[in-house]
Amino acid sequence: MHDSKSIGGWITLNRSIKRHWIWTDALYLNMWIDFLLRANYETNKVLIDSRLITLKRGQFVTSLKKLAKEYKCSIGRIRHFLDLLQNDSMIELKTTRKFTQITICNYSFYQDLKHTESIQNENRIKTERKQNETENQVNKKNNNNNKETKQKTVSPTVSFETNSIQYQLSLLLHNQIRSNNHSANRQTPDLQSWSKEIDIMINNDDRTDEDISEAIFYTQENEFWKNIIVNPKNLRQNFETIKKQMCS
Repeated sequence: MHDSKSIGGWITLNRSIKRHWIWTDALYLNMWIDFLLRANYETNKVLIDSRLITLKRGQFVTSLKKLAKEYKCSIGRIRHFLDLLQNDSMIELKTTRKFTQITICNYSFYQDLKHTESIQNENRIKTERKQNETENQVNKKNNNNNKETKQKTVSPTVSFETNSIQYQLSLLLHNQIRSNNHSANRQTPDLQSWSKEIDIMINNDDRTDEDISEAIFYTQENEFWKNIIVNPKNLRQNFETIKKQMCS
């Protein structure tokens, strides 16, 4: 049996991984990056023992024995690592007598050209909004010298695609809350509403997606903050305090 592997291409790693628990163990970090490289970039079929298996985007097949041999460690340590990933909502496992199927959760957040393009589009839109805002402020000042400019608001009709940075960051926060705060509400929130709050952070508060993701990982691993930050609104309201603590 052969592992499924994505053909060519590249993967992206957010620098916030340096704050993640996986960064503290060289073997675990090596395996995680390898998993991202092995995962299918698009739906594909693989032949395993004369049987065709359809693997979706973000999935690959292997076996505990094969992984242990490749990384020169015990099957027990491989199994423990997979359990850690699964408990942290990073992967989903499907085990048969023939193979182990691994699904990378939120794969598009790690490896997605559309995700990269989304960031570029967000930066372009952000620049255009700033230019328009400046022009509006100048016009308002000419017409009403003492009148304050109003803060931009997100249109309630805006709908965020699932591969947009706003939606992906909202999903990341939800998954981290679900993994680290067992007393929190387990129901899936209104991710569109969460995305709007994230959008305000990016376009009104000038927060980068990297700053937001790092703050999400930091707060959900902190015993105090994980009970406070249960939605993007809480994150936005406390962002400056959180940022200072992260830098101290």
